[in-house]
Amino acid sequence: MLVLAADTSEKSAGAALVDGCKVLAEVNAEAKPHSETLMPIIDKLFALTGKKLCDVDLFAATSGPGSFTGLRIGAATVMGLADGTDKPLAGVPTLLAMAHSAGAAPDGVFIVPMMDAKRSEVYAAVYKTENGFPVLQSGMAACPVTELLHLAAGFDASRVLFTGEGADIYREEILKIFPFAEFAAPPHNRIRAASVALCALREKPDGISLTYLRKPQAERERDNVKK
Repeated sequence: MLVLAADTSEKSAGAALVDGCKVLAEVNAEAKPHSETLMPIIDKLFALTGKKLCDVDLFAATSGPGSFTGLRIGAATVMGLADGTDKPLAGVPTLLAMAHSAGAAPDGVFIVPMMDAKRSEVYAAVYKTENGFPVLQSGMAACPVTELLHLAAGFDASRVLFTGEGADIYREEILKIFPFAEFAAPPHNRIRAASVALCALREKPDGISLTYLRKPQAERERDNVKK
């Protein structure tokens, strides 16, 4: 099955073509605006592989959390391509794709993907590797990093792997609670579009429902003014 997946949940925009478990081509670029970079990246994938849009069997994109505008751009792009070709569409939780991007980990290892949500908060969740795939152990949340770390500490874990921009930013705080914490190395500490594609094969192809976890910044500022 040929999967075209896109990710625009963070600063970078990425897309990948994956055939079964084989990554045919992948392009990730930290460039903005996503609305101007995503389609050229997708066109590049087809040029590199010789594949055509009509060859794609499944379209996918990250469904959140992440950048409010970025998520909408990614979802709208693949929705348009899926509608135009009458092919199925799957949404992949951003944190799941990030946990998968952290690389192969032995069964039993806990993976904590952390996205910087600003204001000393992170978008995060706790996953555990089972049969070579990250399985969600906690709900996805937008919370202070200390709250997340205390949650993670409650799991019976001999190995904990942290990944994502949030893990980079809060590395010192993490090490205070997890002195033997492991951190995903570049380029595995960011979302890979290829991981979005591989995760999509396990998701139900019933469209994309975006998950923001909290209101967009403009709405939060408006609510603060009303108070």
